[in-house]
Amino acid sequence: MSRKTGAIGVLIAGILLLIMNFLELDFNHLEKGPLAGILSNVLLILAMILSIRHLNNEEQT
Repeated sequence: MSRKTGAIGVLIAGILLLIMNFLELDFNHLEKGPLAGILSNVLLILAMILSIRHLNNEEQT
């Protein structure tokens, strides 16, 4: 498995976890919600997007 496919796999897993955290979100009691999980998933997704872009740039040069 190459680094790019590994990053894509982590990206897909992060998106699925983000969807699961949104489904668990209770808008009536936000202090009990998974807000830290949502934030960490967003940061993970952004990091994987940047990693994939960097790997694409390395392949082109």
